[in-house]
Amino acid sequence: MEADTKSDALDLSGEWSSSEYQCPVGVDHDELIRITQRGTAIEARKIVGDNCVPTGHVTFAGALPRSRVFEDDLPLSIPVDVFGGVENQPDTIGSSAASARILSLDELVISFPEGSLRFVRED
Repeated sequence: MEADTKSDALDLSGEWSSSEYQCPVGVDHDELIRITQRGTAIEARKIVGDNCVPTGHVTFAGALPRSRVFEDDLPLSIPVDVFGGVENQPDTIGSSAASARILSLDELVISFPEGSLRFVRED
């Protein structure tokens, strides 16, 4: 999805995927999420769950620095909360601080102490 003019603000809403997700650590999975953007707030929920974070659960959330962000503003880093848990123990899901780097309209990277996940837009 590309912005045509400076008047087109960035909208991250849509389906995104990563092939770098691990649950538990060392076991690779493809991760499919739906990002919803409302104003400055962004929230990503799992479309396909796994043994660490179930379907429908928030996987990361954060806020853009202002209500209108444009392609010319990229790349842009924002703080996010990342949610995860222990395999087969859904009551252990908690959040930790991380960073999202929006590289383009179709690519972002979530970085946290244990590593990073690269997401690409699917729709």
